[in-house]
Amino acid sequence: MREAFTGGFRGKMAQMARIRYLSTALGLVTLLVVMVTKLWSSIYGVPPGYTGSPVDGITCATMGCHRGPVSTVNGWITTDVPAAGYQPADTYTVTLTASRPATTRFGFQMATQGVSGTEGGFVVTDPLQTQLSQGTGYITHKETGTTGNNQKSWQCKWVAPSDPSVTSVTLYAAVVTGVFDVDDEVFKTSLALFQGPQAVPEAQAEPRINCWPNPFANVLQIMTIQPGNSPVTLEVFLHNGQLFRELTLPCDPAGTYRIDTRDWPLGVLWIRVNERQILKGIKQ
Repeated sequence: MREAFTGGFRGKMAQMARIRYLSTALGLVTLLVVMVTKLWSSIYGVPPGYTGSPVDGITCATMGCHRGPVSTVNGWITTDVPAAGYQPADTYTVTLTASRPATTRFGFQMATQGVSGTEGGFVVTDPLQTQLSQGTGYITHKETGTTGNNQKSWQCKWVAPSDPSVTSVTLYAAVVTGVFDVDDEVFKTSLALFQGPQAVPEAQAEPRINCWPNPFANVLQIMTIQPGNSPVTLEVFLHNGQLFRELTLPCDPAGTYRIDTRDWPLGVLWIRVNERQILKGIKQ
């Protein structure tokens, strides 16, 4: 009877060991599938919505596909939009250039967005390396557009919004560099673009915001009518579209705002008021 009990016990133990082995093996297979899926999605392009823009709100690092934290860099996006600004429905060349030492693998997603979502669109000019990922509002890499040597560039065309009331657009990009899932690092970058002053006929233009003096030195005053008691938001961009500073000013019933500009850089500056209307100022 003891031998029967011992044999039954050993049989149950062996069965439990087999179950544990199968569970471990299934777990490893699941992990492998997840890793392959991540690698596939990274190499073969990115689904829309991962640029880290205010509208998207996330990058691949946020979702756990790649490691964080995300580093913000400037100057990676360049265009041939004139200094005077873009014209509605015109087409311009956009170049995204990423760099990281000892890196051979790169991937990206770029979006063209206004305050509430997509404005303008992209056109693929290098189908071997890039592809659209949702209509024309997002563009991303292809598998054949992921290899580089410490640096990688992608190029496409950007079509400005046809609606003259859209006076500014920002290009947002998230870039993954390194060896995916091993030594990857995520960066995000952006470039603000502004509509040229002749693009909007006076009859269609919004009421102008006044600023003085212009050119200015240490102080700039802005007059604008702000409905209700809402604060006024200012975004100051350099002449090349790079964001220099963001300001939030308490509502002034008189609509006059005095701004200390002593540490502002010299030259042409673009000032976006309340995320819409644009001022062009010159700091001397």
